[in-house]
Amino acid sequence: MSKETKSVFKFNLSIEQDENYINQMAEKGWKLVRIFLGVVFHFEKCEPDEYICRAMFVKSKERDDICEILVDSGAEIIHDANPEGNMHIYAIRKKELGEFTLNNTIDSKVAEYKNKVKYYLYFGIIFFIIGIIFVHDYDESFIFVCGIIEIVVSTLLLITGIPYILKLKELKKERETNE
Repeated sequence: MSKETKSVFKFNLSIEQDENYINQMAEKGWKLVRIFLGVVFHFEKCEPDEYICRAMFVKSKERDDICEILVDSGAEIIHDANPEGNMHIYAIRKKELGEFTLNNTIDSKVAEYKNKVKYYLYFGIIFFIIGIIFVHDYDESFIFVCGIIEIVVSTLLLITGIPYILKLKELKKERETNE
């Protein structure tokens, strides 16, 4: 007999929001089993409040050590994106084993937000350039419309990146005051 499953599309702006959402689902009796592209969360039915999730952004050089510590503590690594570079790690474990924490240092948070800023800025700029090229070639109405769409998408990407830039500045300032 297969377990009841649920897939939810959810776009969160931070790993903290992801963790809060996953824990809310766990409280309702849904265990995280997989994340696809960081926005599709796959859950499996479980007992309410049976699991707890912790999420962390880690640099690639810390990955193996952190995963080993988590597994040794009884946690299961659910999502480990981009095994070659910096990544998010989502770990769940049974609540009966007690609380567990991940050390989300200021440096790891700065690295996380730098990656997000790069993503939105790079793709925003690329889409903008492609849009300008398409709009410039206005002889074809289809190409012109594609160019306008590219410019709109680039604008949305750049606007979406603004909160990350502000959070990155805030984290850098916090890091400077802690030093």
